[in-house]
Amino acid sequence: HFLGYRKDIAELYKTADICCFPSIQEGLPVALMEAMACGLPVVCSDIRGNTDLINTNGGIMISPYCSDDWSKAILEVMNGDMRYMGEVNKEVVKKYSISVVSTIMKSIYKGGMKEWIFRKSLL
Repeated sequence: HFLGYRKDIAELYKTADICCFPSIQEGLPVALMEAMACGLPVVCSDIRGNTDLINTNGGIMISPYCSDDWSKAILEVMNGDMRYMGEVNKEVVKKYSISVVSTIMKSIYKGGMKEWIFRKSLL
């Protein structure tokens, strides 16, 4: 199903049992982060971006190119403790929340402003 633009993503994730994320390339995998925040266990590609988020307690990472590995990984997650994996993912993704990232960004900008003011004072 292609659902188009949605504002009820969390509700859609609640209808799923597992997040399968077979991307070949990601920068910041927002869809994966949303699934993790909703407590889903994950089967995802072993690629940059995903590797920063998923650990062995939250899911399985595999090559995006081998369909046999995907089916095996999905079965492995289904036969494992999916609730535990989902809880792990909820905790891991918290460090990427808006409040945490905003705090980090504020400190970066404040440090940059101090440097800018210092350099201006030298002129």
